[in-house]
Amino acid sequence: MLILEWLILGLLAILYDILSFCAVENVRFALDFSSFDGW
Repeated sequence: MLILEWLILGLLAILYDILSFCAVENVRFALDFSSFDGW
């Protein structure tokens, strides 16, 4: 049972890393797009 809990925690951590990375990339893209919009 402990192994299953560790697997679930590991998957949640991986999902959180992926989601936070995607969010950072989206924010960076939005900032670049808004800076280009000023031209």
